[in-house]
Amino acid sequence: MLARLLGDPGSIFYLVQIDPGGRGACLGCNIYDHTRLSPLGNFIVSLGGLLFTQAVALIALFLRHYMSMRNLPRRLLAAITLGFAFLDVPVQVIQGLLYDLESHTWPTNVDLMDAMLLISGWTGAPQVLLKTILAIGAVAYLYLFWRAYKGIQSRGKAGQAQLAT
Repeated sequence: MLARLLGDPGSIFYLVQIDPGGRGACLGCNIYDHTRLSPLGNFIVSLGGLLFTQAVALIALFLRHYMSMRNLPRRLLAAITLGFAFLDVPVQVIQGLLYDLESHTWPTNVDLMDAMLLISGWTGAPQVLLKTILAIGAVAYLYLFWRAYKGIQSRGKAGQAQLAT
C-alpha cells in the first residue's frame, strides 16, 4: 500500500505468502519495483511495516489509558500492545543486526537492512555505527514503551480500586 502511494501502482503486499513448491514462506511480503520509487520513497517503504505496527501498538496503549472498558477489551488491547511492540521490534532488529551490510547490495528485501544500506549510501556511515544506533534505539524504545505500559497499567488498577471503595 505504501509503495503504491509513493509511486509503484503495481506493488502487492502479502501478510503471508507460501511458496507454491512449499520451499519457503514470507511474512509481511512487500513486493514492489524499487526503480519506480525515489530513494526517500524506498527508505520510507523499508521502514513502513515496522512503523505501522508500532503505530498500532501506541494507539492500543493510548486506548487502554483513555477509554473505560471492561476486562476483555482491555486484555485484548494489552495483547495487541505488547505483541506488536515486543515481538515485531526484536525480530526486525535482530534480523537487521545479523546481516553483514558490506556483503550485500541494496535492495535485499530485508527491511532494516535495506534502510541501513540506504543510509550508508547517502552518508557513508559505517556498518558498526548504524548497527549500534539501531540496537541502542530499539532498546531505548522498548524500555520507554514498557515504562509507559506499566504506568498505564498501575493507573488503571488505582482507578479500579477507587471505584470499588
